[in-house]
Amino acid sequence: MQFVATKPGGIYQVTSTQGGQTVTLTCPTTGPGCISVVVFKSTGGVWFSSAWGPATSGDLPQTIEKVIASGVTTF
Repeated sequence: MQFVATKPGGIYQVTSTQGGQTVTLTCPTTGPGCISVVVFKSTGGVWFSSAWGPATSGDLPQTIEKVIASGVTTF
């Protein structure tokens, strides 16, 4: 299991699935922060991903952070 969290306005990096480039993303300052959760299978692969999508346009889907819902205590 993997949890990744970023404070509002903080930056985090994701490796692009197309070409292996490192993409730097910024968590919006308008929310309480960003988070992603991944649950891995013991035999390989992923059981659950909280935020599945491309890091950049044309990229293959992967787990990226999403803004935490409002009303959640900040970290």
